[in-house]
Amino acid sequence: MKSPRALGLSFLTGITLAAIPPVHADEASLASTIFTMPMAAAALGTPVTPATVPPDTAMGATTVSRASYTAQDGSHRQIGLLLRRGDSPDQTKDIFESSKSTFKGEDVPGLGDAAYRTKTPAQLDILRGKDWLIINAGTYKEPDPAAQEKAAAAILKALAK
Repeated sequence: MKSPRALGLSFLTGITLAAIPPVHADEASLASTIFTMPMAAAALGTPVTPATVPPDTAMGATTVSRASYTAQDGSHRQIGLLLRRGDSPDQTKDIFESSKSTFKGEDVPGLGDAAYRTKTPAQLDILRGKDWLIINAGTYKEPDPAAQEKAAAAILKALAK
């Protein structure tokens, strides 16, 4: 089994991951059922292709899931959601706040229960109940905060249903 760091989950280092069986080609990750391809295309303003992501993982009652899409316009822009659905709102909030401190997050008002943006890595983090949403958009050298916020609005609306 890959380490949390190898999966890009550095905030989970030291926690043992028990992998859920791999997601089959005809099945979707939890994150991709929340942040769909049409939503990603609307946020980036261009058609997208789904990217390969690791299967959902579970640690007790906590699930970690990803959805990622690449722009078809040749710009190399990507947009993605890393969803960390925690055991409880308090547990999720504690980890969210710890990450905010570690990565020197700057508050973003009006999204979820709390939100912050980081420059490195360039992402938008949103707390909503038991869910910690980590949204990235753009390229490594040029993040796209407007696309992050469009994606956030669509994701929060989907979660409210």
